[in-house]
Amino acid sequence: MKLKINNEVLELKEPLTLEKLAQKLNISNAIFATVDGRMRELSYMIANDADIEFMGLDSDVGMRIYEATLRYVFTKALYELDPTKQIRFSYSISRSILATIENDDMTVELYEMLLKKVQEIIERKVDIKRIKVSKEEATKLYTKQNYLDKIETLKLRKENHVNLYQSDDFINYMFSYMLPNTSYLTKFDTKFYNPGFLIFFPRSELKGELPAFVDQKTFGNSLKQAYKWSKIIGGDTIANINKHSLTRDKQVDFVNLCETKHNNQLADLGNQIYEIKDDIKLIAVAGPSSSGKTTFTNRLRIEL
Repeated sequence: MKLKINNEVLELKEPLTLEKLAQKLNISNAIFATVDGRMRELSYMIANDADIEFMGLDSDVGMRIYEATLRYVFTKALYELDPTKQIRFSYSISRSILATIENDDMTVELYEMLLKKVQEIIERKVDIKRIKVSKEEATKLYTKQNYLDKIETLKLRKENHVNLYQSDDFINYMFSYMLPNTSYLTKFDTKFYNPGFLIFFPRSELKGELPAFVDQKTFGNSLKQAYKWSKIIGGDTIANINKHSLTRDKQVDFVNLCETKHNNQLADLGNQIYEIKDDIKLIAVAGPSSSGKTTFTNRLRIEL
């Protein structure tokens, strides 16, 4: 077979995985590859002529695959320490993931034990294999591991099969492609941070380097309050939000709950601005595309 790799042509007689191909070509920074324009994991087997381009941590997709694999390993580590405990990856702080323990407090002792177990798993170079199972099998596996929110999402899945990732006897799915084994996780850092801990991973905008930690307390507190609110209204997972869409009445109640909260926050914000209005020259609103900046600005204008 004839392969075009990063604009160079290579001929091979035997099929091999992208991981083996990268090793053969001494490409040490590969996280995934595109094969004939389609994204593929490093475990993907090359058996025919193809145009291949290896990608690393300087790409957004590479960063997300690395981050998902990190989450997978931390989840596996906690499962090995105590299968009754569950880890929850909540929201981002200072370009990192906030991890908490779903059904227990995060103590310094547990944090240190978890880090030790993660490092052990990485050093063991444990394989992470993608497996295809039926929805029924996936439901049984998720039930065994008490992943109730994932069971709920399966009910809405149209396909009859589910792709999962297995490492030893641990099986889970992080809604992303994964690295072929745990030894790839050479760059990450953590920080104990109430109510859990932060996981720092390589950022594509930093060309694959770890970000510096800047404690954005106001932003972090806003995310914490939003997370608490999502738990109160039963909207902290996709599965829970789906439950609110089952009937018209539930949809209306859910929207009205959120609107009431938003109106109260607008009133509080209006009062804060009014108290220091003589010192304010400009009010700026920031947010990603389609996040509601225009709607929010109009409502704040009316409040003021």
